[in-house]
Amino acid sequence: DVIDVMLGDRSKRSQLPLEGGFEMPDGDIEAMITKDWPSVNVAGRKAGFQAGFWVLKPSQKHFDALVKIVLEGNYVEGFSRENGWYGLGYGGFVGAMAMQGLVAYYYDIVVPGTWVELNHCKFNHIAAYTKVKGKCRNGQPECEQCQVTPAEEIFNIHYTACRKPWQCMAKGSRFPDAKNLNRKQVLNQGMVIVEHCMDLLKIWHGYRIDLENKLYKLTQDEGVMQAQVGSYNKDFFLGHCTQDQESGYLKLASGNEDTLKRIPELYQEEL
Repeated sequence: DVIDVMLGDRSKRSQLPLEGGFEMPDGDIEAMITKDWPSVNVAGRKAGFQAGFWVLKPSQKHFDALVKIVLEGNYVEGFSRENGWYGLGYGGFVGAMAMQGLVAYYYDIVVPGTWVELNHCKFNHIAAYTKVKGKCRNGQPECEQCQVTPAEEIFNIHYTACRKPWQCMAKGSRFPDAKNLNRKQVLNQGMVIVEHCMDLLKIWHGYRIDLENKLYKLTQDEGVMQAQVGSYNKDFFLGHCTQDQESGYLKLASGNEDTLKRIPELYQEEL
């Protein structure tokens, strides 16, 4: 539906799940994004553009306009509502001086009505809590709880709060055996629900299993299957991890470069 709407199919517009409070524009749609609401720590403040997802029509006009803004450099440093790009609050968060702040400002202020903000629980799904101090981060009176969105309702996953699948992380920050780990080595239970993250990680490892089965059939390289012998949280990591942390990750095809180079052959007939 996203691509159909971008190509002008108005009949599909009503089927797109939008972010709370956002209304579908009447004109042509030139871009679809999600905003980084999980990073908003004060409900109702400006959210940055979430750079993990961007569907757009290539446009020299928009490119030149963005370059002009950057060259002008009207960015007010600080963390208040009067800071950021042109002093309008698009600042004070990760990437604010870069594309996260710039693109959010550009779409909101410079070219409103030309883009769509998709539901961030269903697109570019991060799985983070949508409330802070009991209030919705996006400023709406009610908001969907992204940390429990059913997998079948999610269109694409952004593995960040739930960590990368190859990091083999399965310990929550409040787990007794996580006391000696730093915050970058655990799943932050102040942001995510561990069980939901594990379900999302299993999806990725399931795709890897599918790739491995096809790759083994093509190459008969036993190293492909040997990379599935890990026993750590096997119900979720599906044999790709021997222990917690990235050091326990078993590389695809056991790292055999000759086998990995043959992956494109699996898709030549499809193309």
